Amino acid sequence: MSFLMQARLAGDGTVMGRVAACAAAQGIPQPEVWSWGKRWEFSAQPGWAAAFTAAAASEEEDPGADETAITDEMILTAVQALYVPPPEESDPDPTESPA
Repeated sequence: MSFLMQARLAGDGTVMGRVAACAAAQGIPQPEVWSWGKRWEFSAQPGWAAAFTAAAASEEEDPGADETAITDEMILTAVQALYVPPPEESDPDPTESPA
C-alpha cells in the first residue's frame, strides 16, 4: 500500500460521494458527514489503495468513478463494518424513583 495513494483516496470526492450514497442507503444519519469523518478508515480498507492505484495508472480521468476498481460491494462491506449505531435511548421507567 502506498501512503501517497491512500492519502489521495481519502481526499477523493467521487469515492467519498459513493461512500456517502451507500451510507444513506443504509440509513446512516448525515451520511456525508459520517463518511468524511471516516475517510481515513475507508482509505485503509484492504485492497482499496491498490484498486485506486490501478485505476489511476490506467489513465482513468476520475479513478474514484471506476466502479471496477473500488466496487460497490467493497464500499458496502466497509460501510457495514465501520458503522456503529448509537445506543438506543430508552424512556425512563415511570415506576422507578430517581436515584
